[in-house]
Amino acid sequence: MTDRGSDSLVVTKNRLKELTIKRSSIKGQITKFKNYLSLISAKQQLNSVELAELNLKVSRFESLSNKFEEIQCEIEVLNDNNLDSELDEREDIEQEIIFQTATAKQFLEKTTENANQSQCSHDHQELVKLQAIYPGLHLIYSM
Repeated sequence: MTDRGSDSLVVTKNRLKELTIKRSSIKGQITKFKNYLSLISAKQQLNSVELAELNLKVSRFESLSNKFEEIQCEIEVLNDNNLDSELDEREDIEQEIIFQTATAKQFLEKTTENANQSQCSHDHQELVKLQAIYPGLHLIYSM
């Protein structure tokens, strides 16, 4: 016969191992997102597909925070003997998620702002050309 206490300990250790692997996967996803941000931030402008892709990736990345929270809470309960180190691990990962999310959102904002400015400049240039052809156009435009 097996002892229930030792069975419970084995189940707990197995669950803790599984959760630790899931947490490592999240850390890998953070690194992958960070590398993606490094690549796209080197570009001066993003086309519409790249902007849409970045928006989708940011949304998915933000949901990673909730997934991490669930996993980390369970790890802390199961590994309460090492709670201090688990809390340090939580802090490190949360800070990385927050920083990468903020970086991505700031880049999105800057890129969108630049695209809007470029469009306004282009529109103004087109208006100037049209005004040269049709001198009365400014009256129509200013209405």
